[in-house]
Amino acid sequence: MAQSAPSSINSAKPFRSKALVYKELGWQNPLYLPSKSKEPPPTGFTGRPDPERGLGKSVTNEILAQWLSESNTERSNIAIHLGFEVVVDGATYCVVGLDVDENDDNPKKPKRGGEQLSMLEVKLGGLPPTWTSSARDNGIAGIRFYLAPTGLEWRGSCSEAGAPHIDIVSLAHKYSVVYPSWHPGGGQYLWYPPGVTPSGRKVLDNFDWSAID
Repeated sequence: MAQSAPSSINSAKPFRSKALVYKELGWQNPLYLPSKSKEPPPTGFTGRPDPERGLGKSVTNEILAQWLSESNTERSNIAIHLGFEVVVDGATYCVVGLDVDENDDNPKKPKRGGEQLSMLEVKLGGLPPTWTSSARDNGIAGIRFYLAPTGLEWRGSCSEAGAPHIDIVSLAHKYSVVYPSWHPGGGQYLWYPPGVTPSGRKVLDNFDWSAID
């Protein structure tokens, strides 16, 4: 029997309600963000690790416990710093994201990441279905998550490939805002399983969540 989509019961306290859950599930570096905002993250916990510059620090259990106890994180959004390594079937990969912007927030400069992604897939080969994090409901916008080989250097923007509205989220660039955070424009970030387009909560209502490992 199909189960209901996850509710937004914890949406008032995204970081407080889910940081430990993400950490326990292997999302190694959960970060807090201001309420209903995408930035700024805590200083020193993004970017490639660089002790001399104080960048790319790991979120240890002790640091996470401290953040959760601080009053300023009570209604914080939650994000994940990507680029961490995971082992799947004995092979090591790093987790990266493909951030596809598709919106008319600025009518004079609309973002058309969907068309650009299609162009790149025709040129380079199609991408497999995967999980997507998105607060929009246009069926396109969102960060798609992939396992990639370790030891690679990633560009932040795909502009040189003709796709200026697509970014690669990695250890060195950006982070991913995730459920149950709220977008500054009002939508809630949701997880869309492989094969499900990021089209809003209704598309998840009849999804069979029992099929997810």
